[in-house]
Amino acid sequence: MIKITIPGDISVSLNLLLDLCKTHWSKYYKMSQDTVSLIYYYLKAQKVKPVEKYPVRIKITWYAANKRRDPDNLASSKKFLIDALVKAGVLRNDGWEETSGGFEDNFYIDKLNPRIEISIT
Repeated sequence: MIKITIPGDISVSLNLLLDLCKTHWSKYYKMSQDTVSLIYYYLKAQKVKPVEKYPVRIKITWYAANKRRDPDNLASSKKFLIDALVKAGVLRNDGWEETSGGFEDNFYIDKLNPRIEISIT
């Protein structure tokens, strides 16, 4: 099992992403690249080892600072998390062969320590 913690509230609201898409595709692209790069930095800093056995199951626990964003908006950042896992070499790819073990999302409030915890089994 691999456990990863991404500190802070880095999730991007789906509503914001949709608004960016309506203005210009490059704004969405920049936001997605910036978010993936930030997560990649945390993965590299934690020296996360590559997964050896596939398919994997990915459990993501979202600890938000407050209830301003609905859980579905928080979970929209899952795409960026998975892309960063691939970019960092933790996952070899994000296709069916690698991720068909499924996903699980859980949501909590932690005003003092917002974060994202990822478990890969």
